[in-house]
Amino acid sequence: MTVAVVVGASSGIGRATAHALAQRGTQLVLAARSENSLAEVAAGCSSTETLIVTVDIADEESVAALVKAAVARFGHVDVVVNTAAVMAYGKFEDVPAHVFRRVVEVDLIGSANVARATLHQFRQQGFGTLILVGSLLGKIAAPYMSSYITSKWGLRGLTRI
Repeated sequence: MTVAVVVGASSGIGRATAHALAQRGTQLVLAARSENSLAEVAAGCSSTETLIVTVDIADEESVAALVKAAVARFGHVDVVVNTAAVMAYGKFEDVPAHVFRRVVEVDLIGSANVARATLHQFRQQGFGTLILVGSLLGKIAAPYMSSYITSKWGLRGLTRI
């Protein structure tokens, strides 16, 4: 049976990915910060076995615990899809430094944390597919989204290594 970890499963692309994988019979590990939102997604994926794990991908120990929980429950992980992201809107000089930093921590550093923990597991088990969801804004710039764009340009560089 295929096992997929969907990070950022509580909304948007992550939620849609979870539902699509559930329709295929994929066993799911649904991960995000909100346990209540994950429970709603899991209810919509009732045709397959699911595990809910709350995680803050900016915290590498939290991400490592996510991967360990997935393996403990299902024995292996075939696919990890990271869709988690946050945004901040406004002129660069008006976005507080701590807000800018949090966007970069989640969208770029968090993605690196997911990649590191996932690749470690995949190397141990000898297989796996990692998908880090980027954005068109990793190739072009747009006004009022400097922290998000910075993160997505960085993610593009990370995945090109």
